[in-house]
Amino acid sequence: MSSLRTQLFELAANRVQPILDGLDEQGKVWLDGKWGIMNQDVILPLTVLAMVPHADNPCYGRAELVDAAHRIAQGTFDLQDELGRVEFVKPDGSRWGWIHMPWLFYGMLETYALLASDVPELRKQFWKGRLMLVYSQVRDHLAGVTDTHNITAWHAMALVLGGKLLGRPDWYKVGEQVARRTAAAQTDGGWWVEGSGPTTLYNLVYTHALGVYQRVSEDPGVLPALRRAGSFHRLMQYPDGSLVSLVDGRVRHHPRRTAFGVPGLALSPDGRGYLGILEQGRLPFACEGNGYTALGSALLHLEDQPLPVERAAGDLADGQARIALRGDWTVAGSAFTGETTASNRWWQDRAQHLEVHHAGLGLVIGGGNSKGDPALCQARFKVGHEEGGYYATSAKLVDDAEALLAVRTSYPRGDVLWRVLAECDGLAVEASAEGEGTCTVSLQLWANPGDALAIGEERLVLGAEPVARHTGTFTLGGVAFEGPAHGVLAWPLVPFNPYTADGSAELEEAVATYSYAVPPGATERVMLRVPSVRSPLPPGEG
Repeated sequence: MSSLRTQLFELAANRVQPILDGLDEQGKVWLDGKWGIMNQDVILPLTVLAMVPHADNPCYGRAELVDAAHRIAQGTFDLQDELGRVEFVKPDGSRWGWIHMPWLFYGMLETYALLASDVPELRKQFWKGRLMLVYSQVRDHLAGVTDTHNITAWHAMALVLGGKLLGRPDWYKVGEQVARRTAAAQTDGGWWVEGSGPTTLYNLVYTHALGVYQRVSEDPGVLPALRRAGSFHRLMQYPDGSLVSLVDGRVRHHPRRTAFGVPGLALSPDGRGYLGILEQGRLPFACEGNGYTALGSALLHLEDQPLPVERAAGDLADGQARIALRGDWTVAGSAFTGETTASNRWWQDRAQHLEVHHAGLGLVIGGGNSKGDPALCQARFKVGHEEGGYYATSAKLVDDAEALLAVRTSYPRGDVLWRVLAECDGLAVEASAEGEGTCTVSLQLWANPGDALAIGEERLVLGAEPVARHTGTFTLGGVAFEGPAHGVLAWPLVPFNPYTADGSAELEEAVATYSYAVPPGATERVMLRVPSVRSPLPPGEG
């Protein structure tokens, strides 16, 4: 397996030709026939490839990449308004307002630093003037901000970087203050609050910003926060390099790796443990939109070093999430709760409390949280025609000597105790209910269009056609399930997507569910078995 930095250089190099082919006369970058403002983020990895020598960088010294970077910069500057903002236009054509885009303009600062020595003075002054316009506005805005946000964290880091590059100590001072305030706002569990808990992906965004800030400023005061973030992320990671989506209150599961967080995670032992798993992960790297900025930034700020490869288990420092390991299986439990309203499109209902991953097959049970969708809640009680609530009012991880993991979720009408037990040939997921009326529990099953589904003698390939079957046994995605005979398997359930203007999601984002009644005082069990999958884990970990 090649090193993480080598993989990132290969990823960046493989994107060069599509970028060059998509660069138009106006300096806009069209990818897959579409343009959005974050397509311009390709400027940073393109410039890193041209300007950073490395044994595994096949594009070093290519003059056409430097020329392309200047054309992209000019095209971006042409889009600015009188305050230096750009309109946030997505590739789907939706418009989200005018903004000092944090990832894009940070990337242009890094690009300016890389190109400055080879730029004619007139062009250099033009670059400097446009960046001064952006970050003078950002400084004024941040000087009056007291809350903590991932965008604010990136602006703070960029003010410090820009302050050093462009000789603006006033920028540096404001950026330093906000970066330190961001570090202080982190919880003991190593995460930053968004809604009623963490968001795994955006926690990497915070960590990335603080990591670059620390490298630029050498401020030791943020290192404890980076160490806590390293511990959080090392635990909230699956062996294929993907993120534990269960505790994420904003982003659902994506079977891919990301370069976000790399500069900050490389600064702590646990963070380097996360990077070691990331390095060995078998999933592709995500690279679209601001992922290009993360890629370029990681290439600039990641050292060549050996990384440990060892999966982590245990509890978060604040005790609100737990990871248990059993061979190829990883089980995650969450005690985070919270119901949101339609007024905040970003924060999801924290109605999922159990997730199961298999090293050879990927996610099995789970997929993340959703919004306003009872079908994607893990349990609900009903008394007569009166609903008793879909979202747990509280939850608690339970110490259970017999179980790999146990979590109790409490609702207005009753409680559900979830236990995951190791069996000789798989796992057993148990749900026990106590309370009033009827309790229905639901396992969210990770599935994709094109997956094979077998129910008895029936063979199906998942597509747009709805599937609803009463069944106790079925095989989906290589996993054999055996549960209550009265259970109902349903496909497709498409979750709310906060990143589209109308909240709609594509079929590719759908999941299946397996739902069944658990009478009060009773326990129902679902067995999970994987007949034959080669373990991808390193020797000794399977």
